[in-house]
Amino acid sequence: EYDVPESVEAPVEKGQTLGTVVYSLNGGTLREYPLTADASVRKRDFSVCLSYIRDCFFLAAG
Repeated sequence: EYDVPESVEAPVEKGQTLGTVVYSLNGGTLREYPLTADASVRKRDFSVCLSYIRDCFFLAAG
């Protein structure tokens, strides 16, 4: 079974625990593992969006 939130809000750091996976048998827990972020994700704000648009514009024009 998985225990993860419906969504995760940025920022997320690489290695941050986001949930757990539990292996069970006959109602007993055999093993539990953390689910961790594979990469960091920064919070999206106006400056991030503006930089993305600028980069796309210059790539298309270049």
